[in-house]
Amino acid sequence: MARDMDIFIGTWDTSGQLWATPDAEPVDFRAVDRYEWLAGGHFLLHHVEADMAGTEVRALEIARPDGDEWILDSYDNTGTFGVSRARLDGLDWRITGDSERFAGTFAADGGRISGRWERLDQGEWLRWMEVTLISRNS
Repeated sequence: MARDMDIFIGTWDTSGQLWATPDAEPVDFRAVDRYEWLAGGHFLLHHVEADMAGTEVRALEIARPDGDEWILDSYDNTGTFGVSRARLDGLDWRITGDSERFAGTFAADGGRISGRWERLDQGEWLRWMEVTLISRNS
């Protein structure tokens, strides 16, 4: 299972649109995502450097295997910590947390992934971000 996650390894240029609220006009954002195996190949590190509508975001996510899923522990520069679960099924990548979720699909060549983030607000899942990551390694 871990070797399936090799599809992430490398540096990705990320772009997309962010909705502060469902009725707001979307704002463009850019980020660089970098994935690497921790020595030994048991844990996947995900580094994020983003400008989210004028707000600097720096984050580290550590993915650890749990059966046929991954547990994602995320930490950011605001002191926020989160835990979510993820699953790679072929080219489909799904992340589910208590208050956010992601559904995306890799291109057949593995060099691009596009998807949507949603946030839970008062019991309703709302559009949050539309993202595309393009690998610099392809």
